[in-house]
Amino acid sequence: MAIRRCELITDKSSKELQAHGTLDFPCAGYDESYDEEKGEAFAWHWHEELELIFLVDGSIDLKTPSASLRLQKGDCAVINSNILHSGEPNGSCHLYSLVFSPKLVAGNEAFVFARRYLSPLLSCPSFSCFLLSPWGKEPSVWFLEAFAALANEDFGFEFIIRENLSRICLLLCNCFKDQLNHNTAKESSDNQRIRVMLSYIQDH
Repeated sequence: MAIRRCELITDKSSKELQAHGTLDFPCAGYDESYDEEKGEAFAWHWHEELELIFLVDGSIDLKTPSASLRLQKGDCAVINSNILHSGEPNGSCHLYSLVFSPKLVAGNEAFVFARRYLSPLLSCPSFSCFLLSPWGKEPSVWFLEAFAALANEDFGFEFIIRENLSRICLLLCNCFKDQLNHNTAKESSDNQRIRVMLSYIQDH
């Protein structure tokens, strides 16, 4: 399960078609570089997995229909499940990313991890993308430990990855705990409208 480059292939709704990880361990790692002068960026797309991005060098503007973040060297950010997003470098940039199913952390939907924490977080209307760096150095450390474990694949690496991803998810739950609704929330109207627009553009 080596770290690799991500080949962005989408359907007409901009849903990414590439599988991230495997059925028994749904987590994949990517190492990407983008150059503004070469017109390189990653286009609007979405996937059911959560995505963590760590900026190794440079700067990039991370965008969703409702938010925009500028990541600088050393910043770590997260994109929610099912959220359209794109990225445009400022000059050039180098980033690492981890794309993983929430089930890797939450387990079965009946488990407390899903019911009390992950499901309300994923349906939180104010959580589209979020910069983790202002919450201290720990999120970046957790990310890099998980990324290194995936790259090296030493014995028990799956435990190390899940542990560090769980730490990040718990931090997110704490950050949004006052906004969590334990009933399923509807998808944001901005997200829905842009998906329809992108599908129309692709058809015509």
